[in-house]
Amino acid sequence: MRREPIYGFLASICPLSIPDILSAHKREALAIDAAWRISQRLDDLRTKVKGAPKAKFVQEMLNDAAQEIDRLPVLNVDEELLAFGAGVSSSLRNMRNLSTNAGLDFQYRKAEIQGSGGYGYGYGGFYGRGSVAGSTTSTYRQETVVLQSNELAVLTMLEEKTAEIRKKMTLKYRVEF
Repeated sequence: MRREPIYGFLASICPLSIPDILSAHKREALAIDAAWRISQRLDDLRTKVKGAPKAKFVQEMLNDAAQEIDRLPVLNVDEELLAFGAGVSSSLRNMRNLSTNAGLDFQYRKAEIQGSGGYGYGYGGFYGRGSVAGSTTSTYRQETVVLQSNELAVLTMLEEKTAEIRKKMTLKYRVEF
């Protein structure tokens, strides 16, 4: 009686070859690793951004996170996951740019206030000489609140997108992400 080699037996019951099976497992493992790294980086970033003392530190953290995500392996990684990673890093860079622009806008408004000597229409509805220091502080607070609101909106959107890709990858690979 002639015995069939194990590879022949596997080929008869499984339409995929062993290299295909190994490739699929490698692809699955890379997808899980990439999703985990992006998710972990976003969790760390959420915590650090809230506790950052200055916008400059937030900008550095956002840029570092975007670069780290861009440097994740791409070979044999799921296309949808690659698109998700690119979208996350792009969103982080946009958030960094918002922060930079808010700082520039504050500097512009501060110079404008100082140049006008404090004259202008205030929230109290009066027109006249006001405190330059008070106006500058008020302007800074306004810019900070707008920036924090934008950061919260972007981080919330990224949380939603992360949950969405996690569901897609779990259904696609039948493995929890």
